[in-house]
Amino acid sequence: MENLNMLSEFFATNKTQSYSFRIQKLKQLQQSLLKFEGELLDALRLDLNKPMIESYAGEIAILHNEIKHISKHLKCWMKPKKVSNPLSLFYSRSCIYHVPLGVVLVISPWNYPVQLALLPLIGAIAAGNCVVLKPSEFTPNVNQILNSIITEVFTNNHVLQIEGYGVSLIPELINSKIFNHVFFTGSTKVGRVVAGLCANLLIPYTLELGGKSPTIVDSSANLKTTAKRIVWAKFYNAGQTCVAPDYILVHNTVKEQLVSYLKQYIDEFYSNTPQDLAKIINQTRFNILCAYLEGATILHGGKYNADLLSFEPTIIDLPGLDHPLMKDEIFGPILPILSYNDVEELKTIISKNPNPLSLYIFSENKKLVTKVINDIQFGGGGVNIALMHVANGNMPFGGVMSSGNGSYHGINSFNTFSHHKPIVNMSTKLDIWLKYPPYTNFKFWLLKKIA
Repeated sequence: MENLNMLSEFFATNKTQSYSFRIQKLKQLQQSLLKFEGELLDALRLDLNKPMIESYAGEIAILHNEIKHISKHLKCWMKPKKVSNPLSLFYSRSCIYHVPLGVVLVISPWNYPVQLALLPLIGAIAAGNCVVLKPSEFTPNVNQILNSIITEVFTNNHVLQIEGYGVSLIPELINSKIFNHVFFTGSTKVGRVVAGLCANLLIPYTLELGGKSPTIVDSSANLKTTAKRIVWAKFYNAGQTCVAPDYILVHNTVKEQLVSYLKQYIDEFYSNTPQDLAKIINQTRFNILCAYLEGATILHGGKYNADLLSFEPTIIDLPGLDHPLMKDEIFGPILPILSYNDVEELKTIISKNPNPLSLYIFSENKKLVTKVINDIQFGGGGVNIALMHVANGNMPFGGVMSSGNGSYHGINSFNTFSHHKPIVNMSTKLDIWLKYPPYTNFKFWLLKKIA
């Protein structure tokens, strides 16, 4: 592993902290993304067999939008924020300064290897930090292009990409004690390990995890549009998306009709263009998905190709919650469907896999929508749409409890990678004698009156 102290030494020079330095690096990164766009798209096809439209929209366009948004507002965000004073701070000025944390570690996953590596990195750079980037070892072609971008834009004492097998490398990195913050995107299982390593050293961390994100379909929903939007969201990147609909909870009165529309749109979207479905990342994940089909009632799809690691969009009818499909996040193109009768049953089912990263509800019943949003704990989501809350840089993105902690995107990224330092600046022209000893009864009486 390379000498990480050089990042701390470079940060200590304060070169990363000026507005001009930060904005220059963001603009250079955007230009490099444009330069290497074709190579990134090719690498995504090689590693994940991603369709070009999904690669561009889900990996590259979102980065350009983030850079533009942050660049537009960065100067304003960097300014100390004035806050009002209580009477006890009379004749003073209080401000919150936004200062960089120092050297941060960004650990990114394989499912969106460009977006989920560079999106937090953009926030960290905008906040004035130095960064070590650890991408997933499962996307070697993408990593090669990422490294070309990183080395073109940044010196290796400002941003350093380090590759290796995560199980051994991540503990080694965290235990180096060089980091002031760790940002991890990945599974809940590995997130717990990262949290434990950080907690042992009192290193602050942000965890962007996953969970079983439910998709509720109420009897009032526009079923045709609902089915179209669910099919698109679920099978985008072959279901290998942390905010993908994990399972459907449909009101029993409209289940049959919804299934019919789901089949219709799966056939319409993928029957003649199977190349528009990404492949499963590796043999291990492929085997897990295949095992899910054992003994299951398949309503549609179910075919797969082990040589190509391809897997058809598949709908499974689940009679209850005991099936393995309801135990862990599926992370693949399998969509289980369960039915419910009323809101209380709905909440009971979701509570079996609490705190999902996302929740989606398709309904025209505003009262039900409000109840679901208020009564069920989840990271974020949508009404009559899925996935798209991630695309709005004006909103925080993150989980809750087992689906993560902290948030990022836009100003939330800047805040995550900044320390908010409160400062009181008091004038010396006036000095309030009340606070000084000796503490007399009169001072106590007067203090209570003022308070």
